[in-house]
Amino acid sequence: MSQVEDVLRSISLASLPKTPLGHVKTLKASQTVSEALQELYDNNILSAPVEDPSQPEDAHWKDKFIGIVDVTTLVVFAMECMKSDTAIPEVDESLPDEELDKLVPDLTHLPSEFGQQPLSSLIVHTNVVDNDRVWSAFLPLETTSTLLDATVLLSAYRMKRLPLVDPEANQLVNIISQSALVRLISEQADKFGEVTKKSLADLGLSDPVSVLSVRTEQPVKEAFDIIRKKNISGVPIIGKDGTIVGNISARDMYFVVTVPNKIQLLSMPISQFIDYRSMRQGRWNIGHFAITCRAEDSLESIMARLSTAKIHRIYLCDDNEKPYRVISLCDILEKFVNMPEVKCDVL
Repeated sequence: MSQVEDVLRSISLASLPKTPLGHVKTLKASQTVSEALQELYDNNILSAPVEDPSQPEDAHWKDKFIGIVDVTTLVVFAMECMKSDTAIPEVDESLPDEELDKLVPDLTHLPSEFGQQPLSSLIVHTNVVDNDRVWSAFLPLETTSTLLDATVLLSAYRMKRLPLVDPEANQLVNIISQSALVRLISEQADKFGEVTKKSLADLGLSDPVSVLSVRTEQPVKEAFDIIRKKNISGVPIIGKDGTIVGNISARDMYFVVTVPNKIQLLSMPISQFIDYRSMRQGRWNIGHFAITCRAEDSLESIMARLSTAKIHRIYLCDDNEKPYRVISLCDILEKFVNMPEVKCDVL
């Protein structure tokens, strides 16, 4: 383990690639939920740090940023407001597909009791990181920190993304994600010695663990409820024979808010939702597939497959292709580090 940690310690976070946008997109706490969702959609991102607009531009980052808003949280609140058929006007389902596809997502027309709330009303100020509120915590590392620091922090708190600040410039310069770290380690697997060559069984990742899942006949909203309540990134869809036939992720929650027929989709059987999604996923390119593995597969091969597929989980299956464990990005990162103390500021 010391060799692995030495490699991680030798890589500065300042050397990591920037976000796909080339900069960090931020939101203002004074923006409404509808405006925030629209900006996230327009920039094709799932989360963004939130700034306190009362602070001057040159304010210290500790005073400037009050949290991180995640689209999953916003969509869950939005769906709560969609329970009645009158909450959001629906389009005519009988319209031809080509007409439906021309309808541009407009997230500014969410129910007024929800959509017009400022983000500040949803951000929970807390100095405690817990399962219920970790989504809103602003947990940064500095550019002088290393890949080891980020790996430990993302593993220990099971966070998906981590802000990176430049202390000298007093700026937020990057967002480090679990997927970015796994991709980087995968690309340099030869530097990490035998740990990447070991199988899941050798690493203690093959014992059966209850798999949260949904079945094709269940309504879509039940899958979303599991994702939100269990703070996970997705669930497998199980067919009648007990094998995996697809996957529903947090990104699908966003898809529901950005298509014309929102309310109907929540009650739609998952089997129908998969078909609907494949026809109208548009720019989000949501993969409905799930990838599987076996206990004898190496960690290196698992990381490569997750990086190529750009997804956050792989399902460990038995000889009958029935899942009995989920291997997450966090599970993988934990195999590269012990848990030393990492200094960070929690807002």
